[in-house]
Amino acid sequence: MSQSVRVIGYNGSGSYPAVITVSVVAPDSGHYAIDAVPATVDITSAGGSMSFSASTTAGPTLAGSISWACAG
Repeated sequence: MSQSVRVIGYNGSGSYPAVITVSVVAPDSGHYAIDAVPATVDITSAGGSMSFSASTTAGPTLAGSISWACAG
């Protein structure tokens, strides 16, 4: 699995519009991806988080959440 989040206009703690790209390769060699799906990311001085749910071009829906911690 790979994932990326691009936060538009980041300027410190707060909620921001973002776009998410997620790619998953299944054990059966199936490849499922969502690309540039709009989302909202919440960022604090301690880290951030976001959730997503979108249909892939192959049909199935990918859903989940991403969170991270900031090391200081």
